[in-house]
Amino acid sequence: MKKIFLTLLVFFTFFTSNSVIADSISQKGENTYEFVDSIGRKVIIPKNISKIVPSGTNAQLVLAGFSPEKMVGIAKKPSKETLNSIKNFPIDKPEIGQYYGKNPNFNKEELIKVNPQIIIDLGEKKKTIKDDMEQISENTGLPIIFIELTPETAPQAYRTLGKVLNKEKLGEEIATFLEEKNTIIKNTLKTIPDNEKLTFIQIGNNALNVDPSNSSHTEAIEFAGGINKAPSKEKGAKSKTENLNMEEVMSWDPDVIFAKDKNSYDIITTNPAWSSFRAVKNGKVYLIPQTPYNWVTSPPSANKMMGIYWAAKTLYPKYFTYDLKEIETKFNKLIYGIGR
Repeated sequence: MKKIFLTLLVFFTFFTSNSVIADSISQKGENTYEFVDSIGRKVIIPKNISKIVPSGTNAQLVLAGFSPEKMVGIAKKPSKETLNSIKNFPIDKPEIGQYYGKNPNFNKEELIKVNPQIIIDLGEKKKTIKDDMEQISENTGLPIIFIELTPETAPQAYRTLGKVLNKEKLGEEIATFLEEKNTIIKNTLKTIPDNEKLTFIQIGNNALNVDPSNSSHTEAIEFAGGINKAPSKEKGAKSKTENLNMEEVMSWDPDVIFAKDKNSYDIITTNPAWSSFRAVKNGKVYLIPQTPYNWVTSPPSANKMMGIYWAAKTLYPKYFTYDLKEIETKFNKLIYGIGR
């Protein structure tokens, strides 16, 4: 009997708390407005937002750099290396988990405790994104908005985020920076003859996995002019790595191999099984930079923009002559808030 009472009490507390959150934002009025997100959903959101949570690590990377002071919860604690670089990361906020990723672990009870005004999701537009947003909103009683973030849409994503969080000046500064760099990448790639374009594969997980083309994980290097030899995934499908078939990979024999982690890099460059690859013979195996986040993936968020500038200069140094360190310093200041 006692157990039943406690169960009912927990449920009542959970239900009423959830209702209070929902009631506080459900009415459109002088303190709210109708926002149309990247998939056309019309969502009533507060005009003055001071309490936000991310939907997962992709959104967390963006929000922690753009507006850490408004975050009342985080999806996941980042690595020590990341925290050593990004001093203003809101590490003191409670961990509420994430809706997406390899191990979704969203904690609804923690969400209620921090009582945010809105959940923000940023990333690629998956096939199920609209249903996902509706389900999350229904389950939490909170408004959730989706802002598409890809290399092409990143400038507009930051402008939108600036409007939503009342930080339009910062949003515009970041958008302008990203647009300028995208223009340089696109215009320079047009000058490179087709016979000089390089093929690549992207390897990770101790050299056991290969990332498919047309995925969020390889998007940065493809945007930078690399031609991915790995098979394509269906557009809009869930991004995932594939188990590496050594015989198949050998048949691709790419010009360049990108390693996502140090262990993979060491294996590829020292294990005799990889020694016959053209990329290994020619010294064209590159470890993707890891600080403060991996520059192209893990998570595949705004970090991949820096990965584009690095990959373009790595693949085609004769054509991309910009100062990468200068770009990195500006990027870290704008995107991660380092020194801002």
